[in-house]
Amino acid sequence: MTRRTIKADDKRTIIIDYIRKNGEAKTEDLVKLLSSSTTRIKVLLYQLVDEGILVSCGGNRNRTYKLKEEES
Repeated sequence: MTRRTIKADDKRTIIIDYIRKNGEAKTEDLVKLLSSSTTRIKVLLYQLVDEGILVSCGGNRNRTYKLKEEES
């Protein structure tokens, strides 16, 4: 059985698409979706927040991530 590795850029795209489709995501949701470690998913989420693509909502245990709304 060969394990397919998903590149970081592809994971970022999958995360954004998942949140666009579902409205928000928790870290645990994305860990299951991408079969990645919690640490790796958090790194990707923090990068997306730093780039202004996502916003984080809530405290540590209940944190969710949403797409940043466009300001008009």
